[in-house]
Amino acid sequence: TLGGLFSVIIKRNTPYPVTETKFGFRTIEDHQTEVLFRVFQGERPVCVANQFLDKFVLRNIPSKWAGEVRISVTMKIDENRILKVYATEQSTGIRKGIKIENANGKLTDAEIKQFIEKAERMKQDDEKLKQKIKARNKLQLLAYDLRRFANDEYPRKFHNENTRRIVRKKVDEVLKWFNSNPIVPIDLIEAKYEDLLLIKRK
Repeated sequence: TLGGLFSVIIKRNTPYPVTETKFGFRTIEDHQTEVLFRVFQGERPVCVANQFLDKFVLRNIPSKWAGEVRISVTMKIDENRILKVYATEQSTGIRKGIKIENANGKLTDAEIKQFIEKAERMKQDDEKLKQKIKARNKLQLLAYDLRRFANDEYPRKFHNENTRRIVRKKVDEVLKWFNSNPIVPIDLIEAKYEDLLLIKRK
């Protein structure tokens, strides 16, 4: 998901065969027509800390404003431990997926044990990182919203052209800061968010 957060769909030790679906995934860019999905094994809150299994791309989704396209992801593990993962765009039913043979066999029992032990050791650090990524995601999405509101293509929230120009400039400054500062304290991220939130409320 946005910012590299990991979204668990089938929890560890769930008996199989099993099917689980998670809703609420959405596009993060205006007029986005495809979404990359990466599949991991693990339960740590960031993708890079888990075991990568495979990836696929959902294409030809409706071209809409960021956040307006909703996608669900379904995972199925059958009695032969074959994992099937597919994403479905909710308004059109467009679907794409992959099949991963013996997904549980990608790691040995010893490696799984090491992953679990490391996850336990890193639990507090992972939680701090998770909260920081969530704060960055909130800031980024709010900036995208404001940029869209100030864009001539969108039904206008800011009716005055001078106001729209000021908003666009402020958003550009925040996004430039955002992209240039991947490692900053969470309080600075939250302060930037509050600044933009004041603009949105006007």
